[in-house]
Amino acid sequence: MVVLHLLILYLAVGVPVWGYYSYKKFKIDIISHPGKRMTYYRRTVIELWTMAGVFAGYVYGSGISWSKLGFGGADWGWLSILFFAELVIFIVAPLIMVVFVRGYRETMDKQFQSMGDFLPGTTQEKRFWIVISLTAGVCEELLFRSFLFYYLPLLLPGLSAVWVIVISSLIFSLGHCYQGIKGILSTAVLGGLFGCLYYFTGSIMLCMLLHFLIDVRILALLPRDKSVGLTL
Repeated sequence: MVVLHLLILYLAVGVPVWGYYSYKKFKIDIISHPGKRMTYYRRTVIELWTMAGVFAGYVYGSGISWSKLGFGGADWGWLSILFFAELVIFIVAPLIMVVFVRGYRETMDKQFQSMGDFLPGTTQEKRFWIVISLTAGVCEELLFRSFLFYYLPLLLPGLSAVWVIVISSLIFSLGHCYQGIKGILSTAVLGGLFGCLYYFTGSIMLCMLLHFLIDVRILALLPRDKSVGLTL
């Protein structure tokens, strides 16, 4: 359990603090060294897989069944379908609106302005963005859903599913504090949707897939100046 205690401490405190200050430094470095973006990307991937590896190692060593962590079949009740549909709409709607709704492209461009330094620009960066999206989809769902849904009831016996979803969503959103208040709020909502989907379907793999699609679709929504020369 010591490993799990340390892991949640890092997720709840270490990730927000380290993420905030490392991104602040990155925004300064990127001004004079554009190549730092790839360095930042690679470091992010390594950090996420390292944390996921720690948890996976604990699971393997302790003999916990992976089925208890969401690696099994999905339960398709009506609430499962509802939350799945909401996330699919969240993925698809912007892609449709950017094409058919006049002025929506300009709205998206403004939303991306605050994260412009982080978004991929070169062909190499755009290709690696797929790796980042896959990493975030797999590792963040394993850590913020599988792990927290397993760990929190052990830490706080009797904790209701509602509170597990709320607490896990809060920790997930704090990990994105480098994106500012809007980023924290949006990821809290998204984390809540993923938490509900995981709770009702029991499938973490479904959450991983949708999380990957949400992140990778950014390649199709990039601001105009970032979209030039997109070759995958």
